[in-house]
Amino acid sequence: MLVDALLLSLIVGYLRGGSLRRLTSLEFKFPWLVILAFLVHFFLVPIVGRSLQFGRAYVFYALIVSYLLLLAVIWFNRRDRYIQVMGVGIVLNFLVILLNGGMPVPLTLVQKFCPQGYEYVENVQGFLHIPMVEGTHLKFLGDLIPFPALLPRPSFALVSFGDVFLSVGVFLLVQRGMVYRGRHALKRPIGFKRRVANSK
Repeated sequence: MLVDALLLSLIVGYLRGGSLRRLTSLEFKFPWLVILAFLVHFFLVPIVGRSLQFGRAYVFYALIVSYLLLLAVIWFNRRDRYIQVMGVGIVLNFLVILLNGGMPVPLTLVQKFCPQGYEYVENVQGFLHIPMVEGTHLKFLGDLIPFPALLPRPSFALVSFGDVFLSVGVFLLVQRGMVYRGRHALKRPIGFKRRVANSK
């Protein structure tokens, strides 16, 4: 859902007359922490999970590290209201994963909307999702919401309330960065004023 929100926001931004150049002027502290967190989440976690030398516990620890990195980014940029919205989503997902050892998903919903992933969730073969059971903590924060996929992949995905907050925050942040020109508009990219002056 996050990637869908990002791509959709870029498309909407262009339709509203925005530009990627303006987006690069976003005041964002420690962006390299975001890159590091995604590298851990999408590359290290699967690698560790597939290794015969490591158990699922190490996968969980790597996943927690990725969320701690994201929480650090949120803290350093906490004055931004849209990043605060993203922070709510990250905290919600972090809490439910921390308390359950993974993101809980009801098998009935997996079978209905994502049948291709049923075996992985049921047998805990994945690196993030676990079956939702009677003793699951904070069930309402698990992946419960069917979301129609915008990208070429299975027709539906299951997302959490945390994913919704995170995606909305990303969408709004990109919109402001690409098209906003109000009193509190972000600084123009370096060199913009120079090109304007030379054109006069």
